[in-house]
Amino acid sequence: MIDSFQIDKFRCFPHLELKDFGQFNIIVGDNGSGKTALLEAIFFPGSGAGLPVAYRSMRGMIAPNFSPDKDIYKSLFDDLFYDFSEDSGIEIKLTGSYENFRRNKIFFSPIPLPQDGTTLT
Repeated sequence: MIDSFQIDKFRCFPHLELKDFGQFNIIVGDNGSGKTALLEAIFFPGSGAGLPVAYRSMRGMIAPNFSPDKDIYKSLFDDLFYDFSEDSGIEIKLTGSYENFRRNKIFFSPIPLPQDGTTLT
């Protein structure tokens, strides 16, 4: 069971800390208030980087068998960063019992292109 949850710079949340979860928790709010972003943040530490692709695929936003180029793949992750700012890293931390501790740090760091004219594959 999760005891506390902290999000820093993920989607619409600059910082959010929730404590004292119960066995059942209800999330309510207006459209666009961050309910889906909150659920994504809860599931992200356990599912890894495949979550944005799976989420968009379930919503029909990308074909299940797509093979993205660098720019398309990067765009899948852009909206995960608070205020679309890639230079601020994301941190998500779930705490509870030992087996329920999860922490993810997500950051964007472009690979510099070689200066000798070779290409990256």
